[in-house]
Amino acid sequence: MNSVNTLVDSLRERLPSNALWQLEGRFSYSLPDPLPTLMQTYRDQGCLTRAQANKIVQWKTAKRDGERFIKENKDDEVKQLTKFAAYLADNCKEFPEVAACPLISMKRVDYPVASAILTAWNPDEFGIIDKRCWSALHKLTGLKNFDRGKRSLFKTDEFHLYICILRRWSDLDDVSPRLIDKALWQFDKENPATLYEEGITFTDHQFIIRKEGILSGEPIIKCTRTPVRAVVENSRLGHTPVEIFSSLPHLSLEAINDALSYYNAHTKEIEGHIERNKVPEHFIHPSVRGL
Repeated sequence: MNSVNTLVDSLRERLPSNALWQLEGRFSYSLPDPLPTLMQTYRDQGCLTRAQANKIVQWKTAKRDGERFIKENKDDEVKQLTKFAAYLADNCKEFPEVAACPLISMKRVDYPVASAILTAWNPDEFGIIDKRCWSALHKLTGLKNFDRGKRSLFKTDEFHLYICILRRWSDLDDVSPRLIDKALWQFDKENPATLYEEGITFTDHQFIIRKEGILSGEPIIKCTRTPVRAVVENSRLGHTPVEIFSSLPHLSLEAINDALSYYNAHTKEIEGHIERNKVPEHFIHPSVRGL
């Protein structure tokens, strides 16, 4: 596989920092995140009790394994293992999988749950590995290494690579690994059928991308060749988003509203594209000039 540096450079080209922030801002999960509360608790105690760790298990497994985690693990063991994991996280930073070892020795704990516990200990060094996040890496890079097929469990080397990617990306864009994993999760959620294509750059708006070879890279609506300026110019003619949808049915109403929002946030850029694509006055028939 390509080096981590090369991978991260490629990922940052396709998901610039502003796109990361916007994706993280749209992040939506079905259950409340227990990590903000447990982070300080973990630091203060130096460990997690079984009940506290179970909050993470319940959350990460969508309540699937919480009851069995309580039944199959002893409180003293959970405290000892989460304490040992914290020690290893601080003292074996080059090998994040080592810190995960005590945690995955517990019943009903795999790498996604272990990564969530480690993120609760140190969100500046760890993020949460997840099938969605891994799928996002596949969609963004096209690398077969990120295609897990129907396999449900992560391997040790995959966990190591993932944390290294998050740390490198975090250093370059000055954001937390947790923000990046949220952005990746949301990216996969918003792009269920999007596969890797060369030359695509995602913007800070959900439906707006740039693609090399299409309209010289100006912003277009995702999965189409329609530029943002086309929606803006329709709006300037007095058409509402619903009316634009009627005349451009290949676009969704959400995409049309997002294109108008993109224009409001990047007015100068879109005005430039409109000006450059304006039909010269001498090409317009006198009977329709000024209409």
